[in-house]
Amino acid sequence: MPSDENSPEFRALLRETGIAAELLAAGVTALGKANSVQHGWYNQAFFNLSIGFERAAKIVLVLNHCLEHSGAFPSDSDLRGYGHNIKDLLRRADEISQHRRSGGEYTTLPATSIHQGIIETLSEFASATRYYNLDLLVQGRGKAFSDPLAAWIVRVGKPILEQHYSAKRRDADKRRAETLEQLIGSRTLVRHHNEAGAPISSVEGAALYTAEMRVVQRYGQLHTLQIVRFLAFLISDLTHQAHQRRLTKIPYLNEFFAMFINDDAYFKSRRTWSIYRR
Repeated sequence: MPSDENSPEFRALLRETGIAAELLAAGVTALGKANSVQHGWYNQAFFNLSIGFERAAKIVLVLNHCLEHSGAFPSDSDLRGYGHNIKDLLRRADEISQHRRSGGEYTTLPATSIHQGIIETLSEFASATRYYNLDLLVQGRGKAFSDPLAAWIVRVGKPILEQHYSAKRRDADKRRAETLEQLIGSRTLVRHHNEAGAPISSVEGAALYTAEMRVVQRYGQLHTLQIVRFLAFLISDLTHQAHQRRLTKIPYLNEFFAMFINDDAYFKSRRTWSIYRR
C-alpha cells in the first residue's frame, strides 16, 4: 500500500511515536538506577515514563479514531479532554484493545497491585506531584499529595518485595549485612534517609536496604515494561488494521515499539533500553 509520506500528518505521527517509545525506554532505564542516594534517577524515570505513557496512549486514541472515521484525525478537544490523566488514558486504551484485538497476546492492560501502583504514582506525578519539592517549600497544591518517591516505595516497592524477594535471598542478604556491621560498623558513621524519609543509621541497615532496592529496581523495570508491552502490541495491531483499510496517512509505527514486543525473560535480561541502540 503506498503511503502518503509527504503529508504533515504522516510525519507528525511518525515523530510522535518515536518520541513516545524513546521516552519510555529512557524512563525504564532510569528506574533500574534509581536509589535513595542518587534520587535524581527517580525523577528522570517519572518524567520520562509519565510523558511517554501519555503520548503512547494518545497515539492509540488517534489510531482508533482514524479507524472509526475513515482516516480522519480527532479534534484538539478530543485529546485535551484527557489532560495528563494517565490512569484514564490507559483505561481507555484497554477498552480499545478489548474492542480492536481478538484475544491475542497481551490484549489486556496488566492490573496486578504492582501495575496499579505504577500507574497511580505516574498519573499522580503527571497531574500533581512533578514539582513536589517546590510545592512543599512554597505550600503549593502538590504538598497535599504524597512525595512521589515515597509513593513509589509504598505502592510499588513494598509489593515487589512481598512477591519477588524470597526468604532465601533475604536471609543471605541479612547475613552479609550483619557481617559488614561486625567488620566496619564500629568505625563507620551512617546518616541517611530512605525514599520515604525513614532514617538509616547503621552499616547493617544500609546494606540490607541496598539489597532490597536492587530487587525493587529489577522488578520495577519488569512490571513497567509489561505495561509498555501492552501498548506496543496494541499500537502494532492498530497500525496493521489501518493499513488493511488503506489509510495512507498512517505510517509503519511497529518498528518504534518492536523491542518491547518480547517476553518477561528478555525484559529481565536487559537493564539499558533505547530504540536507537539495540
